[in-house]
Amino acid sequence: MFHFNIQYITFNFNKNRYIALFIMIIGGILGWYSTILMTNEISDKLPEPNSNQIFAVIIGIILSMLYWLKQCYNIQIRR
Repeated sequence: MFHFNIQYITFNFNKNRYIALFIMIIGGILGWYSTILMTNEISDKLPEPNSNQIFAVIIGIILSMLYWLKQCYNIQIRR
């Protein structure tokens, strides 16, 4: 049913892709915290995230890692 040639299977994880994962997670966390800054009450000190917001960022990090893993298998490495 599935036909594939073993010579086209490549190692899809390299240094650049790990850097991309790191940047993606940092960008997601910064976007998450900017949303907290925009939606919390105005005060002189920075707002501290509550337990629901912490849970949301953990889910966001897990989803970012799954998306990165999917993209590693979708995007082919240049040769």
